[in-house]
Amino acid sequence: ELEVDPQYYKHIIGKSGANINRIRSETSVQINISELNGKNLIRLEGSHEGVSEAKKQLTQLIKKIENEIEKEITIDNRFHRNIIGSKGDKIREIREKFNQVQISFPGAGEKSNSVKIRGPKQDVTNCFKFLQKMNKELEETNFVLKVSIFRQFHKYVIGKAGANINKIREG
Repeated sequence: ELEVDPQYYKHIIGKSGANINRIRSETSVQINISELNGKNLIRLEGSHEGVSEAKKQLTQLIKKIENEIEKEITIDNRFHRNIIGSKGDKIREIREKFNQVQISFPGAGEKSNSVKIRGPKQDVTNCFKFLQKMNKELEETNFVLKVSIFRQFHKYVIGKAGANINKIREG
């Protein structure tokens, strides 16, 4: 029997039971998660070798989970595309640099500025600092000024075949 904090259950079980089923099949051990007398237990039943191997794998998994953290960084959603890059090139580089870290951006329809970073504590901290620096550089080089223009003047601002607006964009 292993006493385990219930907050780790979902990670121990894994997506659609992937982790727990893998351990069950590799070790031929029966694994039951239960609460008994206020204690949260994982009960292992099977051969001596199988139980000790399953216990070893579960203990390693729990240690890995305990070392994991999730941090949120606020990055203006207009910069998400810059950080991801064309066809995901830049984000792929960042993920290779911090390969133990998962970086999650909000969905395309969401207007959220929150980017989540999950993984081992040290890697998450380093990735967080890297993204903070990248965000700061983007903020300094991407100034935005919004100007309200009445609809009847749009055609003058845009100009013939977009000539005026293109001059404004270049200048």
